[in-house]
Amino acid sequence: MWMRTAATSTVRKVYGRLDADVLAGTTLVFSVVPLFPVAGFGGTKAIVVSTANPLGFKSAALGAAYVAVGSLAFASAIGFAVKMGCSNVSHSSDEDEGSG
Repeated sequence: MWMRTAATSTVRKVYGRLDADVLAGTTLVFSVVPLFPVAGFGGTKAIVVSTANPLGFKSAALGAAYVAVGSLAFASAIGFAVKMGCSNVSHSSDEDEGSG
């Protein structure tokens, strides 16, 4: 069984996606097969129907924050790589000159 580590005690697994517009008041019917028992550890099962943006988050701000932080980390990594590559300090030649 696959399950992503959850930051909270509530675990959600995306099962499917509905790509049609659903009008308010529409009745949705789901068929649920109990293949994984949860009573042994006091768990429960529920179906959650919610909206999500194209990145899969409920909030567009959360998706934008992830993209911004990822971009900042990538830019920092490139900056450090350039700094290390352009460094004029050669440690091996300094040691050779002092030995003799």
